[in-house]
Amino acid sequence: MNSSPVETLDGAGAIFTFAHQLGTVKGIFWAMCAVLVFVVVSSIIHEIRVGAKVSRRRDRR
Repeated sequence: MNSSPVETLDGAGAIFTFAHQLGTVKGIFWAMCAVLVFVVVSSIIHEIRVGAKVSRRRDRR
């Protein structure tokens, strides 16, 4: 397996490349699920970070 810089650069792209190699509807379905989970988790982490910053500002006052 040779990994091109483009594949290592983008995780979502690698997932879709993997699904394309499978060439099945199930592969595309699992790729979309993986991307959806990734987006949800990253948004939750972002919300936690923003919430932590807001609570720190309240504590300083």
